[in-house]
Amino acid sequence: MVVDMNNEKILLFYKYVSIKYPKQIVKWQQELCKELGLTGRILIAHEGVNGTVGGPLEATEKYKEIMLAHELFGQVDFKESPGGAQDFPRLQVVMRDTIVNLGVAPDDLTPAQGGTHLTPDQVHELLSKKSDDLVVLDTRNKVESDVGKFVDAITPDIKTFRDFPQYID
Repeated sequence: MVVDMNNEKILLFYKYVSIKYPKQIVKWQQELCKELGLTGRILIAHEGVNGTVGGPLEATEKYKEIMLAHELFGQVDFKESPGGAQDFPRLQVVMRDTIVNLGVAPDDLTPAQGGTHLTPDQVHELLSKKSDDLVVLDTRNKVESDVGKFVDAITPDIKTFRDFPQYID
């Protein structure tokens, strides 16, 4: 079977948000993705959602529309990539302790403890001012930061993101 890649896409997304009943969100996501014909992997935890799904353009657009209308996921920043449902063997929606393995207990670091969110324009302005008291810490792993990094950023020599807490200590 030949798949027209112009009629499909992959969505990548995550959002740290307090989810009181993650099992309900897992069930809802399973039903929604099956109904839309999306495949991929979605992790749900009390701390938020982290997903990669693929499928037909119409289905991925509908998925984004539904997610953005949800009270918990209204601010999800979807990234898009070429590909589609054929890139994933099945749909997997699971509940986990964390949506990104940072190696820190979820109760020790919650979404409510996060910093102030900046828009891209605010970040650009902050970096342009080159203030003496500004420290930019690029938390990507060594392989990623070797590819690219912010000017004058501190880049930890870490293999994975879960090595970051030990680096900070």
